[in-house]
Amino acid sequence: MKVKIYGRKTGCKFCDTAKQVCEANKFDMEFIDIVTAGIDGAKLSELCGEPVRQVPQIFVNDVYVPGGCTGFVEGLKEGRWN
Repeated sequence: MKVKIYGRKTGCKFCDTAKQVCEANKFDMEFIDIVTAGIDGAKLSELCGEPVRQVPQIFVNDVYVPGGCTGFVEGLKEGRWN
């Protein structure tokens, strides 16, 4: 499974949790630090296809996962990406 996470490298416990879940499951993860990459809220909303106000924003196999870290973890538990 390929996971792309847009988040903040520091100061975001949900970003850290999403990364830890990927590492524990040995997913192919790409983490984009929105601060370093210069991605603002408007650009992030454009990438996600809907208004977003928080991080992380997560894509699984190039499909947007609504709900951030919580939506990602719930989807894994439900077997949404098997």
